[in-house]
Amino acid sequence: MVACLLIAVWLTIATRAFAESSVLLVVTGAADQDTAPYELRLRSEFGAEGFEVVTTSGRSQQNLLDLEGLARRTGAVAALSVHVDAQEVQGRLWVSDPNSNADLVRTLRVIRAEGDAVSVFALRAVEALRGARLELEQQRKRMTASGTNAGDTSGNTSATTASGAKPAQTGPAATTVPVPPKTNPNPPVHKSPQAVRTPPVNAKPAQKPVPTRGAPTRWTIIGGLVVGHDQNGLGSIWGPTLEARYRWSPRVSLGVAFDGPLIAQRHTQAGLVDVNQELLELQGRVALMQRKWVDIEGIASIAGSRFAVSGTVNQSSFVAGSAHSLGWTVGVGAGVALNLSSHWILGFDLEWLRRFPAPVVRAGSGHLTGDTDSLLLGKLGVGFTF
Repeated sequence: MVACLLIAVWLTIATRAFAESSVLLVVTGAADQDTAPYELRLRSEFGAEGFEVVTTSGRSQQNLLDLEGLARRTGAVAALSVHVDAQEVQGRLWVSDPNSNADLVRTLRVIRAEGDAVSVFALRAVEALRGARLELEQQRKRMTASGTNAGDTSGNTSATTASGAKPAQTGPAATTVPVPPKTNPNPPVHKSPQAVRTPPVNAKPAQKPVPTRGAPTRWTIIGGLVVGHDQNGLGSIWGPTLEARYRWSPRVSLGVAFDGPLIAQRHTQAGLVDVNQELLELQGRVALMQRKWVDIEGIASIAGSRFAVSGTVNQSSFVAGSAHSLGWTVGVGAGVALNLSSHWILGFDLEWLRRFPAPVVRAGSGHLTGDTDSLLLGKLGVGFTF
């Protein structure tokens, strides 16, 4: 007899301890979703909190009444219904307080695109369970401190009548605590009033400042060496060059260049003849390509030319003779400029010039030049821009 009594007491205590530390878990999902990772992770997290996990099969969308009913039939103090689909994980958590018959409901929602949905949902479920149990405990303490019966929804204290008998309580409504409103576990973030400023009604919209561009024009002074070929029978020529350019627009430059004296020497029957030429060019340049380190330009020019020949007419008498010719030229070409820095450039130009009229110079009884004249010039120089 005593043994039976001890067994009954032990079962009562064990059942109550199990009920106060058990959680009912119902995990469902769409047909193409694997729910096993969610169930395993939730079991692990609830177990780490000291809860026993009870599972049962359920429909795809478990409602609150079914969830609460299943939890009460299994004796669990909390229940979590989870549904997994391709876009999100939804959960409904029910938590009760056996000492006061009060309960709370929390909803959970995790978007699967956020990342590790299994871990995020499990951690949020544990935090929601902790918060709900703490809130129920504080609610019970407040009601106990105020002398209110936790099971009386009207909030009135248990008073005795004049005859000494307590008023009769009828129906389950006398022991039901209203369920607090649902709360969003992820409330929207509201900006502080200082962070949001409403512009005055009559205020004009702020105008964006117009960016000011620097002056598109600049000067370039460049000096260098000219090496070329005179197709009027004189062969190779060489000499210095000096140019000044003015950038009229971002892509167009105007300039003047002085080439010469361009020196050439020729041996004739009369002796050694020295030839020099000078060109004063007016140039127009158009940028064909502009990059950070290199610019490529097209060149058109018109120039006045001076052609001079001097030397010995007769070797025996060493008589000096000379001849001059003036004319003008037109030409085309291309130029490449390497931007060494913000102010220094290295330039190379290649030009073809045609002279009109072509000079015809005689020395003694021979011709030094013919009736055609064109120049092919290559210029290499270093320039400074400002």
